[in-house]
Amino acid sequence: MTEIVLAHSSDVSTFDERIDAATRQHASKARAGRTVEAYEADWAKFTSWCTRHGRTPLPAEPLTIANYASDLAEGISFDAPSKYSTINRALAAISVYHRTAGLEPSPVRLPPVPQTLKGIRNDLGVRPAQKA
Repeated sequence: MTEIVLAHSSDVSTFDERIDAATRQHASKARAGRTVEAYEADWAKFTSWCTRHGRTPLPAEPLTIANYASDLAEGISFDAPSKYSTINRALAAISVYHRTAGLEPSPVRLPPVPQTLKGIRNDLGVRPAQKA
């Protein structure tokens, strides 16, 4: 039979600190660096838009997010309209920031956001990806 040896409390806290550090390091590698940079830029653009329009970015109301997506599609507050893929990535970033803050479900998944995004996709005439 194997003998069980109890660790000292100082050993346990050292292990816990190392495990916490390893967990943080693994979690930080969940997304590619460029994705993280893009999400940070998208979040900054969204929070700036919210400030200009008197909206709250976190937690954001679903209508705020739908309005933002529509504004991106039309280019009303921006230099030019955005492509569908850019709008989709911006909403992904907003969703990530909400989930990271512990806000579930993400308001990006709530009406009227999905319907608005589908309408934008239909209006912009997004082509399906061609297979090789």
